[in-house]
Amino acid sequence: MKSKRRTKRRYNKKKKKKTLKRAGSLVIITNTRVIKRFNKSPKGKQKFNKELSIYKKGLSYVPKLISFNPDNLEIVMKNVGVSIKDKYKPTDRKKYLIDMKQLHKRFLKDTGYYHNDVRYQNTLLDRKGRLYFIDFEKIDKKLKDTFNYKYARQLY
Repeated sequence: MKSKRRTKRRYNKKKKKKTLKRAGSLVIITNTRVIKRFNKSPKGKQKFNKELSIYKKGLSYVPKLISFNPDNLEIVMKNVGVSIKDKYKPTDRKKYLIDMKQLHKRFLKDTGYYHNDVRYQNTLLDRKGRLYFIDFEKIDKKLKDTFNYKYARQLY
């Protein structure tokens, strides 16, 4: 009888939840979903609309849009994996630079926009090794040099 209880407890996993506060938004990460809430300001609404426009396109290298709420400026998407920055040491990250460059070219071709915030923390890696872009607040038709990161400069 005791062994059944132990196995039930062992397999009854609770959902882990992680909350990140970023400039202009709040990100809540669970095992299956990522919820991003934007500030209710004109600038926050503009960022929400930019980000939502990309998720609505349903691109294979962008996490799947689950739902959105324009009143609360909230986007819910599928949690596809972890960022390259969180998963690898700086010396091991460079092997993804070429793939990130190709993915950015594909993003530009598919959407007509430059990402303008391609970094290791904005590139996710799933269990199968596929790359995904996130964080589309800075997309623009023009290339803006907003990078302070050596590796990101190598993309252009």
